[in-house]
Amino acid sequence: MMSDWGATHDGIAAANGGLDLEMPSAAFMNKQTLLPAIRRGEVSVATIDDKVRHILRKAMQFGFYDREQTDASVPAYSQESREVALEEARSGMVLLKNRRHLLPLETTKIKQLLFLVRTRIPLVIGGGGSS
Repeated sequence: MMSDWGATHDGIAAANGGLDLEMPSAAFMNKQTLLPAIRRGEVSVATIDDKVRHILRKAMQFGFYDREQTDASVPAYSQESREVALEEARSGMVLLKNRRHLLPLETTKIKQLLFLVRTRIPLVIGGGGSS
């Protein structure tokens, strides 16, 4: 069981509730939260073992352990790659242009607001988020 991005807010409750993997990172289900909880008896070692077993089983089903990494020159983490990804995300963000200096809107005068946007044709429908 994997969380939606940013949906986990209580690592102990999530662990005890059946969550195996917090995404996109271990902000709450981490050793700083879970090790003390194990020591206090709030989370059992068996619960953690189940999570590890579930994650490893999926990794094996996907064949992650069947072969070596094909390109050993690509590190699992690189600060340079992280910075490139962040810059790409920043450069792709455009919500609204203030072309006629309408912003900021005078909220006391606005009763309704409608946004019309051009879409690509053909329109490709996917789920939400990063789908």
